[in-house]
Amino acid sequence: MENTSPFYWTKSMDVGTRHPIIARISAGIPRLLDLWEVSKEMKQQVQNYCYDIAIDLIEAEKNSLPVINEIEEIEAKLKVLNPSTLPKSIDSVINIQCTRSFFKFSKAALEKLAVVLGLVFEKKFSKPKFKDIINELAKTFPD
Repeated sequence: MENTSPFYWTKSMDVGTRHPIIARISAGIPRLLDLWEVSKEMKQQVQNYCYDIAIDLIEAEKNSLPVINEIEEIEAKLKVLNPSTLPKSIDSVINIQCTRSFFKFSKAALEKLAVVLGLVFEKKFSKPKFKDIINELAKTFPD
């Protein structure tokens, strides 16, 4: 059967709309953008950034899970030990290399979020220095 559709569907993520990150961004952002009185192009630009942020956050989460699971396993082992017979050494986290990717994707998401905040508030935030962003927005919205 020949595909005559003008659309070509590809899978871009391993998670669906039930995932909290996707649910918040894919369902929540368009509703907020509907309240924003700017051009369609600006709304689309923000929505595109938010999609990219979601992808970065999903990747950051995927990279954090092996480390989180391993830490939880070590904590469970420590809870059953008698304090008087604690071992001289404790298991170390083996999947620590995953943290590099976690930080890479987290940083990318924060950088894009700074751009989105700049678009929304018509300011230029070139870096995700959120203390500076909060201070700037506090000047604009003093209450």
